[in-house]
Amino acid sequence: MSPCCPPNSGCNSPRHDQPCVLELCREAREEEPEAALAVSRWDDFRAALEGGCGNREARFRRRAYERARTDALCALLMQAFAQAASLRGRRAARLRSGFPFERRPATRLDVLMRQYTARRGA
Repeated sequence: MSPCCPPNSGCNSPRHDQPCVLELCREAREEEPEAALAVSRWDDFRAALEGGCGNREARFRRRAYERARTDALCALLMQAFAQAASLRGRRAARLRSGFPFERRPATRLDVLMRQYTARRGA
């Protein structure tokens, strides 16, 4: 199991159809401080492992990364919900005004996933 992603998600997805959570955090680190912290904790964890740290320090740094990763995922999800809610309000206004077509909401998480998928496919 890859330590960069939670169980059954990202790299550890049973169908391997989800992007790596660490890569999503790297994409969003400019806009989301929680994502930047998760990337920083991952770098600290990897540096400690490469430096030959003991089991206790490795566990400490891995758990610090896992907590930061969870916070980053929550922040990205909340941002996506907020954007979707604002789009729903705009969509309802468009429908009331007679605009006949509905557009698919482009949340930050959707954009990150599309960019990641495009990069992986190229």
